[in-house]
Amino acid sequence: MKKICAVGLLVFIFLLVGCGSNKSKEPTEKTPANVKVEVTASEAKAKLNELSGGLTKDYDDMKELTYYRAPIGEDMRVIVEPYVVVDKDYQPTLIEHLQYFGSHVIKFDTLYIKSADKVSEFHYKDTFVVSYKSEAYGGVMSNEVYDALKSACESGYVRVRMEGNAGLEEKELSKKEIDGIKAVFAIYEYLSQIKVVN
Repeated sequence: MKKICAVGLLVFIFLLVGCGSNKSKEPTEKTPANVKVEVTASEAKAKLNELSGGLTKDYDDMKELTYYRAPIGEDMRVIVEPYVVVDKDYQPTLIEHLQYFGSHVIKFDTLYIKSADKVSEFHYKDTFVVSYKSEAYGGVMSNEVYDALKSACESGYVRVRMEGNAGLEEKELSKKEIDGIKAVFAIYEYLSQIKVVN
């Protein structure tokens, strides 16, 4: 009887150890995909200085906001100018500024972005007339416009068209403009992945 109890106890211990070893192979805690990397303010500032080369940087000391803007380029008939607004806690907001300057009103409501291999189309309702021959849009950039513009910049070729029911204007972005947009996006992406701690 003692042998049966001893064998039973050994089998029970063996099962416990076996089950325990299987459990130890499973992750004990799942890590969320959106965990931000912690950096110091001086590290964030140094990285921003590195990423912002060639961009226009403006600081609004009333609102404590810093603006990083891509260069516009020489051809100013059509302006596609994304920029990042960064608050004092290093939280970014990606903004798009679209503007048309021309010889006639086009009643802008559609933006086309053409890359080396794809055309994307976006519709706008809140455009406004700046002057008789200038129309614009400004607001937070949607994920869809961001994806299309980023993909086009990465392809090395970007042509944009602003179109309305009264006409259209388009232009091909220069290498300088494409590089500027890439730099703006790099700042936005970097700040979206970090948490600044003191």
